[in-house]
Amino acid sequence: SVEAELVILNEEIRALLVEYGAMTSKPLIGIVHKNSTCYDNMPIGNYVMYVMPSSPAYFAGIEKGDIITEFGGVAVEDVNQLNAEKSKYAAGDEVELKVYKGVSGKIKTVKIKLAQNV
Repeated sequence: SVEAELVILNEEIRALLVEYGAMTSKPLIGIVHKNSTCYDNMPIGNYVMYVMPSSPAYFAGIEKGDIITEFGGVAVEDVNQLNAEKSKYAAGDEVELKVYKGVSGKIKTVKIKLAQNV
């Protein structure tokens, strides 16, 4: 599909920019998130407020209203913990996340391939 070809092309361009030092290799999940402790009757973690189109989170099925409770097998109870765990990885790494699905109320394990943060 055209979308898949654009994603591949985008990854190739980013890889070249990193290789030549024009871009750092900080990993990207593709979400805007905040602490879920602001909400009653929800697990402690990172409440997803927005998912970037064509991001790793988007392709993993993460949606607005979900809560990320684990990143790489480590509990992430707030934004700082998730960002600290994410910083241990590089763009291109595959990581498992545990996600509380806001719609169904069930916990789901998803695997994402971290993207390059622009």
